[in-house]
Amino acid sequence: MTEVWQVATSSEHRNIYAIKIGYPSNVKKPILWIDAGIHAREWITHSAALYIIWQFVHDSSYKRLLQEIDIIVVPNTNPDGYEFSREISRMWRKTRSNSTVSRFSQLCSGVDGNRNYPFHFGEEGVSHWPCQETYCGRVALSEPEVMGLVAAILERKQQIRGYIALHSFGQDILYPWGHKVNEFPPDVEELKSMANGISAAIYSVYGTKYLVSNSAAGLYPASGAADDWAKSIGVKYTFTFELSPTTME
Repeated sequence: MTEVWQVATSSEHRNIYAIKIGYPSNVKKPILWIDAGIHAREWITHSAALYIIWQFVHDSSYKRLLQEIDIIVVPNTNPDGYEFSREISRMWRKTRSNSTVSRFSQLCSGVDGNRNYPFHFGEEGVSHWPCQETYCGRVALSEPEVMGLVAAILERKQQIRGYIALHSFGQDILYPWGHKVNEFPPDVEELKSMANGISAAIYSVYGTKYLVSNSAAGLYPASGAADDWAKSIGVKYTFTFELSPTTME
């Protein structure tokens, strides 16, 4: 029912794993892809991803769903940054690749992985200075973590019907495009409808209200982001979830 494999190796040589959950089939099944932790300090996303895995594996009510689709979860897409946020600097956000600014190497190391994808790379909502939190990197796919994720998704893109990037915080469900305000994909109304349905389902179970909005308008413009890139290669339903709470705690 489950399969674990390595999708990438980080700059500091940590392995990045994906977990596929689903019953075997003689045909290629649709895939929902979920990943978490690209921003190192957003610890709740790692926990949420692991809980998602646990639920699908242990709750028998999902059996029929998992006979029809596969769910792939990558619980920690930035293990170097995560370890640095645990051991050295709690609010660290980026990866930990080598800095091009040696005098400030600890502060200026790394790249914002969610600005490093090859779609509208280096445009709005990024920094080109290595010491900033939203530094996009010298080129798209400069980070081995992002390169590995992109390769794994491209290998399965004909099957992937949905992509969810887990972030925090805010209690938002965000839909593309995020690279520029007032630009939307042709099927934006379908995306909004699905996002509103997800929000309503969450509220009906937990009483927690997730706001639905466009990424650029509801949050801020951010080019080179994972959700925009996934949408650009043809993944139909693409969202970013900003998890609870609504404020930094």
